[in-house]
Amino acid sequence: MKKSTVGLFILLLMPALFFFLGLASCSDEIVLCKVIFDSQGGSAVATVEAATGITVGEPTAPTKNGYVFDGWYEDSECLYRWNFTKDVVVSDITLYAKWTAVSYTVTFDSQGGSVPDPLNQVVVYGQTYGQLPSASRAGYTFGGWWTDEAGAEVQILSTTAVSVAEDHTLYAKWTADTYTVTFDGQCGTVPDSTTMSVTYDQQYGQLPVPTRDHHSFLGWYTGVNGTGTHVLDSTTVSITINQTLYAAWELNPYVGPAGGCVFYDKGFELDGWRYLEAAPAGWCGTIEDSTYFFGYSRITWDSRNLLAGTETAVGSGKPNTDTLVAALGNAPYVQSEGNLTATNYAAKICSNYSIQVDEVVYDDWFLPSKDELDLMYRNLYLNDLGGLSLGPYWSSSEQDSENTWIQIFFNGSQSGNQRSSYLKIRPVRMF
Repeated sequence: MKKSTVGLFILLLMPALFFFLGLASCSDEIVLCKVIFDSQGGSAVATVEAATGITVGEPTAPTKNGYVFDGWYEDSECLYRWNFTKDVVVSDITLYAKWTAVSYTVTFDSQGGSVPDPLNQVVVYGQTYGQLPSASRAGYTFGGWWTDEAGAEVQILSTTAVSVAEDHTLYAKWTADTYTVTFDGQCGTVPDSTTMSVTYDQQYGQLPVPTRDHHSFLGWYTGVNGTGTHVLDSTTVSITINQTLYAAWELNPYVGPAGGCVFYDKGFELDGWRYLEAAPAGWCGTIEDSTYFFGYSRITWDSRNLLAGTETAVGSGKPNTDTLVAALGNAPYVQSEGNLTATNYAAKICSNYSIQVDEVVYDDWFLPSKDELDLMYRNLYLNDLGGLSLGPYWSSSEQDSENTWIQIFFNGSQSGNQRSSYLKIRPVRMF
């Protein structure tokens, strides 16, 4: 009985013994493997060890500037994703981080220029910016897109890789253009160089001061004869092409060869003359200029128009006067009811005038044209020279068949006046 009981106990104990022996055998075969985490440019992740046949815990996700972490993969191309809840380690292994580049918005600040729409574009971190917009600005040359307003740090090209991990602004860089200014002395002498270089949006700087005999310099203008814009040293350059500036002059009246005041200088001799000289005060024997009539109506009884001296420009007074005297003689004016003889009319008086100075006889006088009369007003009367009175004065410029241009010197106004009026005259000559 006892032997049977012992045998039965041994039979029951043997499976347990084999089980424990098996466990001892398994513990001897446990293998630890290295799991390396390659963050592929991201923050470092420590290597861990894991026993074969079991899963490995997922580490804290790495970070990488400009990218979003997108998991761990078995291959560097990131084709096969590692599943930390299912995949087990069977040997040493390297897991690779996958990254997705972040997109950012770039805004273009033209800094005073213009940029075609759109004013912003989307770029991807790590990739090139691609085609950038052009910019334009009057008076400036575009110097590209820069990361700072001053254009002194980094220039961004289309081939530049995006390295800013946030929305950012690029700034246009501008270089002011330079232009050549040419100085036309208008018969004056410009000292030193007749050209200078100026920079857009900056002041012209010191301008030359020309000289001209018997004239005062009034400044530089964009048009001739003081027309256009007056340009000063302090004027800001706003031109976008090379420019010519013209000297403006004011005549300083002086005594001419016939004893009268020279009131006009066209700057050069052409058609035999350069200057205009008014007859001296008292030319007619009285202190004030005498009055004469220009004539009556110029429409004859058969409705023929007898207009003769119609030109108004500077230089036309002499031909106006010659035409009037040649055509009219001693019977210059007619009315519809018949002819009227008049020898002492304005054009005839001026044409007949002569004066001797230093044994030289000057007999080339004429009645000034409308514009010549205005020059007398501006250069003589307004400067209290030449003994001119308030007027009004006749010109040799006929307005129509009944009226002739006159000028009132006390206010400078010009208008048409009937020819039958008696008004003042002052002969002039050209030389």
